Amino acid sequence: MTYRDPKCVYVCDSPGNADVVANTLEHAGIRARVMDRATLGGLLGLTVWSRTGVSARGIEVWVLDEKDVPAALKLIEAAQEELRRKQQAKESLGPIDVTCEECGTTTSFPGKFAGGVQDCPKCFAYVDIPGDDEFDWPTGGASG
Repeated sequence: MTYRDPKCVYVCDSPGNADVVANTLEHAGIRARVMDRATLGGLLGLTVWSRTGVSARGIEVWVLDEKDVPAALKLIEAAQEELRRKQQAKESLGPIDVTCEECGTTTSFPGKFAGGVQDCPKCFAYVDIPGDDEFDWPTGGASG
């Protein structure tokens, strides 16, 4: 069994995912850092066939002050629950029909792809799948 420091609050197999968690904690006022980024978790369990290039030990996110561990764990759990809720809502959607802007082909995609981008099966152009987009994307030309 791998030893984990008591300040370790999250372990994953992606440096990008670890950065998101650490940044979320920092934004909430909890000082946090991604550990073992340069070594990708060390050599334990790492082979040329490793799917992610990260060792079996994983990439750890630590809080800098041990007293912040309970708050960090609570925040991480709440964020994971919100992601699960959103994913379940997407999966409950029916098929979404989308028309490719390049070739005009209408294609039906499963609801789980709502809010994402897929390839048109005819011309392979990117097709935006409508969904709950929480970001208000600017419209119009670039300003300078």
